[in-house]
Amino acid sequence: QLISYYPTSTIHGLNTESPSIKELTTNCFDNRNVVLDLDPSFGFYINTNLFYRGDVLPHDVMRSVEHIGAYVELLDWTPAGLKIFYSDHSRFISPERDLLRIDRSVCMLSQHTIFKEYLKGLSDKFSVTFRRRELIDLYLKAGMEEIEFVNSKESIDSLIQEFEGLI
Repeated sequence: QLISYYPTSTIHGLNTESPSIKELTTNCFDNRNVVLDLDPSFGFYINTNLFYRGDVLPHDVMRSVEHIGAYVELLDWTPAGLKIFYSDHSRFISPERDLLRIDRSVCMLSQHTIFKEYLKGLSDKFSVTFRRRELIDLYLKAGMEEIEFVNSKESIDSLIQEFEGLI
């Protein structure tokens, strides 16, 4: 899963204006707003869910997403390519947090082919760690069985093969 959120301004930020709907939509696809350290400009979005909150009108959102294909690579054949959700409540800010109150925001949850690269890196690190037997004893003492490590590696490799089949 690829997750992004925009805006994440703190009270120390300079811009206190709420972003436009088009700015929200464009920036949620920007790799600077993605939670994992992955660059979504490489690969394709398999499906995308956009969750708009606050002062957002559906027709403004529809106008802003009409041109997503100009800056985002979507897989053509996916039946659930883009889903949009709305809530008229702006984000809740806990008094202990130093986040700026914003009238509108967007959260994106996507499946993306770049996640395959993340899984490959995870699989490689797992293999090295398992081969060296680093920290394995700690898990075995805690009650895990060695076969669980093998099954986990097989599950990751299976996911990688599924992603490769999509492209």
